[in-house]
Amino acid sequence: MFDPILVRRFLLDRLGLTKRVKMPAGAMAARLEAIQIDPVNLLGRNHELALFCRLTGRRADQTDYYEGPDRLFEYIAGNRALLPLRDLPMFLPFMRRREEHLRDEFTRLAEPIGKVLGDIEACGPLTSRKIGCEERLHGYWESSSEAPRMKQTTLAIQYLWECGRLTVTGREGSESVYGLAERSWPEDLRRQGAEMTIAEAARLLREKYYRGMTVFDAGHIFFGWQRLTAAERADALREDEARGLVEPLPIAGIKRKYWAIAGTAERLQSYAAKPNAAQARLIPPLDNLLWRRERLEDLFGFYYRWEIYTPLAKRIGGPYTMPILFGDALVGRLDARMDRKAGVLIVERLSYEAGVKNSRPMQRAIEEELDRLREFCGVAKAITGDICR
Repeated sequence: MFDPILVRRFLLDRLGLTKRVKMPAGAMAARLEAIQIDPVNLLGRNHELALFCRLTGRRADQTDYYEGPDRLFEYIAGNRALLPLRDLPMFLPFMRRREEHLRDEFTRLAEPIGKVLGDIEACGPLTSRKIGCEERLHGYWESSSEAPRMKQTTLAIQYLWECGRLTVTGREGSESVYGLAERSWPEDLRRQGAEMTIAEAARLLREKYYRGMTVFDAGHIFFGWQRLTAAERADALREDEARGLVEPLPIAGIKRKYWAIAGTAERLQSYAAKPNAAQARLIPPLDNLLWRRERLEDLFGFYYRWEIYTPLAKRIGGPYTMPILFGDALVGRLDARMDRKAGVLIVERLSYEAGVKNSRPMQRAIEEELDRLREFCGVAKAITGDICR
């Protein structure tokens, strides 16, 4: 049985949360395997904050990860995510399958799809707003009882992106810029993906998931970044354990059964002499560390739920509560937001977990991290409200 503190330190190290480094954003995303994207922007978007946690010198408005040798692309790995372009081939079979499933929709939306492709072919990469079409319909995620709000061309863009015909090439403010995938993606990667079967792609995607999760269990709904039944997840772990790819990782005091990449067990003892530095990190709600909330409770004793869509009366914290990491423990929670008109960072509430000893080094580290967050947001002033000590 392994000491949960060693497993915790190993996990934080593998997820890039022990020391800020200077490297391209794309290189960090490759290390993490994926970074979840979300449009909510109270302080910065999730992927921007996830990079801020790990890298030096980041700003909220940087989009350098769409270009250069370490460039990323956007697709679905459980949720929409930034992914290393090197992994494109394993996603292309799923894009082809998605297009087969949407065949009737492509027929129904033939005209707006033709307009989207024609406009981008003629003008180069564009945002949805710049492709003129005022006809509206219901997106598949909207209620049909309400008046249709989505432009036909917006839904066409979504479908074309899901099928790998369009890809995100950059951003203009809050909007994604879409270009033709055949012009953006290297021919050799597209060829590899064209020759790959769904079964092979699923296996590679599962291996990528193992590397990204680091320590994982069979109960995750996005196990392998695929929609697998409980029986399929159990079969996959048995198969991959027999292949020598993964190994069980029994953890003292924890009933849930965990696995890790083969070779992890022999590495864990080295973390006994590696207590994490007394530095603070503000962890965004969809950070890689928080992807599996049950793992957070097992390893850190930290209960967390993202309450952005929870009715105000039922919230425990704020809409964008961020766990506070200090050393190798989650010691508190921060509720903050940007007032962009006033140009200030507002800390609504900072609270410490029960039983956490509020030391001066910890306070100083959190204050320094708040100052870094202010600089990341590009404002000169922070206003601090309720601090529960």
